[in-house]
Amino acid sequence: RLSIFRSSKHISAQLIDDRSVPAYRSFLGRLYRPVIAKLGFDPRLGTYAGEPAETAQRRSAAIGRLIGWNRDRKLRRRLADAAGSYFAGDAAALDPQWFDLAFDAYLENGALPAAKSLGDKALASQAADFRPAALDALAGSGNNAIAAWLLNEWQDDRLRLSEKRNLLRGIMAIRATNSGKPGPLTE
Repeated sequence: RLSIFRSSKHISAQLIDDRSVPAYRSFLGRLYRPVIAKLGFDPRLGTYAGEPAETAQRRSAAIGRLIGWNRDRKLRRRLADAAGSYFAGDAAALDPQWFDLAFDAYLENGALPAAKSLGDKALASQAADFRPAALDALAGSGNNAIAAWLLNEWQDDRLRLSEKRNLLRGIMAIRATNSGKPGPLTE
């Protein structure tokens, strides 16, 4: 299971050439920032409980586009900080609906040390929402050092065979970790 965010990001990466990326990011910012300005955004647990499903879906889609392709630094930092607080024991800091995006931002900021910590937390958990989201974030990080660690060094009996397969599938699906360019995976 790869998140919709990661899957759509991967598909878009194949459809948009590198020269067009800045214009596309700008377009997404102009399109989705007003949506977030109107709907608001707070990643804390239960903030939007009980709101209409359509509103929640609009917010989630807008945040996903701004975090992903637009690379909105402010939102990425906010989600990374919320994930950090969640991992430090503040269960109310992050609603599970934001796990995928927050874990991605957390890994981007913390790189390999964050990945090792997240991997350990994932395997220590049996939570049906947390564990898969954490493992998906690891596989989809797009970071060669994280991918090399997952493939070559991470040996843990708590990792299920199906999860190992999903990690490999996720690593191979991300352009940055399947490019065949020299790096930690191919040296």
